[in-house]
Amino acid sequence: MASKGPFLLPYQRTLVSEIHDPKTSDLVIIGRGLGLQKIVCTLLQIYDGPQNLVLLINASGDEEKSIGSQLGTIGVRNPGLRIVDYEMSKKDRQLLYKKGGLISVTSRILVVDLLQKDIPVELITGMVILHAEKVTPTSLESFVVRLFRKENK
Repeated sequence: MASKGPFLLPYQRTLVSEIHDPKTSDLVIIGRGLGLQKIVCTLLQIYDGPQNLVLLINASGDEEKSIGSQLGTIGVRNPGLRIVDYEMSKKDRQLLYKKGGLISVTSRILVVDLLQKDIPVELITGMVILHAEKVTPTSLESFVVRLFRKENK
């Protein structure tokens, strides 16, 4: 773990140390008030780098701002968390994905980009899906994961 990371409680440090191996697929379910944002920011900080492409999925606008701000505070390199929105062109998204780093994207945009092969699946190091309690077998987030796993065997 990076030394500039946010102060983590012992259980948060244990959780992060057990789930940050890119060779594994981990699911973390944590209740409100237990420091989810600190854990998410620490994981994003660990994987921040141009050689990694980490996608933050299902973040609200307020969460994107808050996480982006906290990442800046803990020393994540510029440009930090970049946000893909509906105003961004397909070409701009393709370039952004190829640069790697930390990207927040809606599941709707991500499904389209995966189906049209606009995102290089082999570059995706990880996905952090917020609000997983709302994910169902027929949700866009489930479809995103199935598309990713199909292409990333």
